[in-house]
Amino acid sequence: MTTSARPQLVKALAVAGAAGVAMSGCGLAARQARADVISAALARTTATGQVSGVLYTAVVPLPPRRPAPPGPGRIAAAQAGPLPFTIDLSSGRSAVSGTPGGPAQLIFSGNWMYERRPANPSAGAAALLASTGAAPSNIPLLKAAAVPAGPGAGAGGAGSAPTAPTGYQAVSVQSRPWLALDYGALSSRNRTGEAGSLAISPTLVLRLASGVLTGSVEPISSDRSAGASGRALRALVPPGTTAYRANFGLDKAEKGLTDAQKQAVAKIMTANAVPGSTPVFPGAVWLGPGGTLGGLSVVMTQRLDPDTQALLIVSLVIGSSAGAASVPPPAPGPQQVVTVSSLGDLIHEVAP
Repeated sequence: MTTSARPQLVKALAVAGAAGVAMSGCGLAARQARADVISAALARTTATGQVSGVLYTAVVPLPPRRPAPPGPGRIAAAQAGPLPFTIDLSSGRSAVSGTPGGPAQLIFSGNWMYERRPANPSAGAAALLASTGAAPSNIPLLKAAAVPAGPGAGAGGAGSAPTAPTGYQAVSVQSRPWLALDYGALSSRNRTGEAGSLAISPTLVLRLASGVLTGSVEPISSDRSAGASGRALRALVPPGTTAYRANFGLDKAEKGLTDAQKQAVAKIMTANAVPGSTPVFPGAVWLGPGGTLGGLSVVMTQRLDPDTQALLIVSLVIGSSAGAASVPPPAPGPQQVVTVSSLGDLIHEVAP
């Protein structure tokens, strides 16, 4: 994905997310064949158990239904990428780095999310957040690759670790360079979500490709009749690459998961302000060499209230040489983390 193509992607997928993916009158057999091609490409890509490339993300606030009060909105427009990512399907770990060859900024392991703490929050994170003029988000930090020079991730799970009731400044960044959140420990009754940050693992985004809905698959044409959104999506992929717009069903993507794993996914979506009543996401896929999956873009609507909504767009460009590690680093050990109790706490702690 070129830098010039990325703003076009944001615009095109924002239209798709707000208005739905337009369907033409093609036969069901043709759509089934296209869905089968996508499924086969995903199977080839994941056969080795490891997937890597670069990630792009963008947040597009939607216009409120009613006039908004003056001042910055509750969700900030933001975008970042290319961010190297690595997925290890056998261990359930994935990681996102800020720069090619740089240390991981985000690590996802099972139900746990870890975010590296800024080395100098007062001069770094606060300034970055002030420049957005809106609510806290970790995307400006990812974009700036604001990683500290401290201990890296170590072996072992999160286990028990001290919480940060009065802010992470009370605990040394050098001794505990990570914030940690256990999505699985969140209450299923909790309906409070955070919008505008990248806090959904690349593994879950990739899994959504397995939920492609047969009736939704349409080719992204290269001719002018495809419209502005189709041409923008087409700009993402090399000439001659097969690309499709499609909808992805969360229920279908969860096939094979245990009830506990499905509950964890539901908690992740709720924490990220993605309504459970709309488990279908528009997006696009394109094929790579040898019938593999070349890339995937997914649009999720985040909703804080009827007048405060945004589109979270996550794109995985698979196989791109961007210095991604071959295997995600181990999850930080208990002595390296400060554990928080909600996604809101994590975002506000890393981006005060």
